[in-house]
Amino acid sequence: MAESYNAHIQRKRDLYGFIDIVALHLDKPGVLGVQTTTAPNLAARIAKAERLPYYWLWLACSNDVEFHGWKKEKGRWVVKITTVSIADLIV
Repeated sequence: MAESYNAHIQRKRDLYGFIDIVALHLDKPGVLGVQTTTAPNLAARIAKAERLPYYWLWLACSNDVEFHGWKKEKGRWVVKITTVSIADLIV
């Protein structure tokens, strides 16, 4: 987990304001940052991250970000994953 908990104000704080989990993979360069939320809140979380300077720095350092939006369908949890990398943004 990349978020921390401030007991004094009883709130969680994401790493750089947008990362809940960090992951590494031997076959992929860089670090993956994951933001997880509910499906209805997914677009708002992406928009929030895009307003943060650390989000752009994270991507510029060849790291990726995945946004996971969770919802329950027919009694089962399903996830929509949106992946962003610097290569996606270079046109």
